[in-house]
Amino acid sequence: MDKNIKRIIIISIYLLAITVFVSVIYFIFKPDPSCSDGIKNQGETGIDCGGSCGACQQKITHQKLEVKSIELASDGQGGSDILVKVYNPNEEYGAKSFQFIIADNQGNKSQPYQDFILPKEEKYIIITGYALNSGATNIQVGIDNENIDWRRAINYRDPKLVIYNDRYELNTAGGNYAKIIGLLVNKSAVDYETIKVKGILRDKNGKFLGGSYHIINTLPANSKREFLIQFPNNLGEVSNIETQAETNIFSSDNYLKTEGQNNYLDE
Repeated sequence: MDKNIKRIIIISIYLLAITVFVSVIYFIFKPDPSCSDGIKNQGETGIDCGGSCGACQQKITHQKLEVKSIELASDGQGGSDILVKVYNPNEEYGAKSFQFIIADNQGNKSQPYQDFILPKEEKYIIITGYALNSGATNIQVGIDNENIDWRRAINYRDPKLVIYNDRYELNTAGGNYAKIIGLLVNKSAVDYETIKVKGILRDKNGKFLGGSYHIINTLPANSKREFLIQFPNNLGEVSNIETQAETNIFSSDNYLKTEGQNNYLDE
């Protein structure tokens, strides 16, 4: 037999023996499959998830919040009232909190404001007494869509905050110039800690004249409360009013009953 062939055979046998030895050692000391071994095995649909392990986390792609409109009006005290309409196109997800800033055409920017929005909600945000910089003729609102605290709503239902008999009246006994009054009814089975009732004034052509709000604390289920939104100055001839009630269902501090929180949230 040729010496080179003999050498190749010996080397091959030696390598085969080493491979068999290493394999035997590996299988002897190989750990049992688990849901934390970093390997897709034991019927898992992903690495350490699915199958006999917990469900794999799905990557959720949220649609961005949209600014639908921005309206500006003098508040009669040297400042401005700003009315921003924001829309959340997501059906199952709301934002426990999101931030936005106001920028004018002179390059000035506000400090971040914070708010929340419910699934598929189109809501008004009212900013009162905003100090518009001299020379600014228009403003823009920028939402930080990259840093929103999204929350999934389980079995989501509208908070069922209903407003009745809302009306605009001039104050005849002095003090503030005018007011919006009405009745807020909590028709849900949940006790809410904080509710904001917003009032918007418009003239006969639909032009925004001003806005304000009233905070109601502690409104139990199936109860009602009168609200009063004050306007300190004459803002013009008011022909139409809009009212809107909101509460943050994603804040655990907003519930007087734990079951109310659990009915809505996936935290």
